[in-house]
Amino acid sequence: MKTTIKKFQRILVAIILCFALTSKAQNCVTSFSYSVTNGNQVTFSNTSSNSTFGQYAWDFGDGYYGNAQNPTHTYSQNGNFTVCLYDSLCSSFACDTTISITNACSPPQIAITTIDASSSLNCDGSVIISISGGVSPYTLVDPNNVLVSLSGSVWSNTAMCTGFYGLTVTDNIGCQTQGGYQIKTNPCDAAFTYNDSGCTNGITYFVPALYKLSQVGASTTFSWDFGDGNVYTSYTGPEGHTYAAPGTYTVCLTVTDSANNCSVSHCESVIVNCSSSGSSCSIQLYSSLDSSNLSSNSYLFYPYVSWNGSVSYFWSFGDGNTSNQQYPSHTYANVGTYQVCLTILTSDSCSSTTCTTIFSAQSITVINTQGLAGIRSVQSSISNTFPNPANESVTINLKDVSKQQISILDMLGNEIIVKETQGLNSVTINTESIPNGIYLIKVDNELGTAKRLIISH
Repeated sequence: MKTTIKKFQRILVAIILCFALTSKAQNCVTSFSYSVTNGNQVTFSNTSSNSTFGQYAWDFGDGYYGNAQNPTHTYSQNGNFTVCLYDSLCSSFACDTTISITNACSPPQIAITTIDASSSLNCDGSVIISISGGVSPYTLVDPNNVLVSLSGSVWSNTAMCTGFYGLTVTDNIGCQTQGGYQIKTNPCDAAFTYNDSGCTNGITYFVPALYKLSQVGASTTFSWDFGDGNVYTSYTGPEGHTYAAPGTYTVCLTVTDSANNCSVSHCESVIVNCSSSGSSCSIQLYSSLDSSNLSSNSYLFYPYVSWNGSVSYFWSFGDGNTSNQQYPSHTYANVGTYQVCLTILTSDSCSSTTCTTIFSAQSITVINTQGLAGIRSVQSSISNTFPNPANESVTINLKDVSKQQISILDMLGNEIIVKETQGLNSVTINTESIPNGIYLIKVDNELGTAKRLIISH
């Protein structure tokens, strides 16, 4: 009898509790509020009505979840997040799509240690970068602009050249820290660079490495020997010098620093292309298929040298064959790509502007030219053409005064200029609008076709 009464009491309590909870759920509205602190920390308050004994499920919108009634969540990235709350007692969701995080990053910290290079000519400097904070793993951009993924928190390089380097470290959630460092050289580094100013006022400029690295101190002196009997001492670094004639000179620089008790000398062989008269030599290289022998892989080569004196030529055709002629021709035995090089040396030892042995070259692609001899070979009706190379115009002297069509074609066969004439034995054509290159003059008359190569420059 007592057992039956206890069972009935438990059932009655369950019915009453169920009725009470059902009544609360009917009056329950799920809702929440929030506040953002420190840019990326959000405190949520459960404001659901009549929800005191419920269970809660939070979705913070960034892949993380919580079940506290009033949680606090820290976001590790910027953005807009949709946060949702599920209240088990209310059996409903509440979501807010306006939560915006604008300062989520806690940037990684970097510590940089450098060791100077022995000279600006040697890439033996060192850098050690230690990273802490943020969210590992990290990536950084190395001095060669290559993205490096780090397995730890330290990156080092023991083959650093002198110079200024930027640094960007990124952690695993995209937070970045930027910085920079310098690899210095020794305080008496005597290395230098030079450049020809394109013969403007005939000046060649010399710049010490210390000046480029911003390492010129108050106690630094620069003693120059320009290799032509002229010397000069300065305290600032860069110097300009005018040579009497183009040529190769041995230039020496001695750097002395009394504060660091050092003195170092360095000499280089310098090619000078400018002089006090402003003279220089330069070269351009042109080439074309030999239009008189289109059935073979034969090419004609034309140099244009801006020098009035005598010039020596050395051609290398890229297949092991060479020539010292001014206007050589060469037939390639095999189809392929060849690099043709020309080295010039004037009677005054003038060369090009960039290195000891200078060449001007263009890549020549040899194709199978069999079957391309479509132009008939006839007795030429062209007496001569001048000037060649042509600049503003070219004059064509004709042997025949009959009606003729004169065409200028590029090396692809495209007609650039077409002109008809009759009764004239000399025709002048304006070539100012023609780009630099090799062109074919073609004269068509009742006897056939005559042709002549010209250079426009």
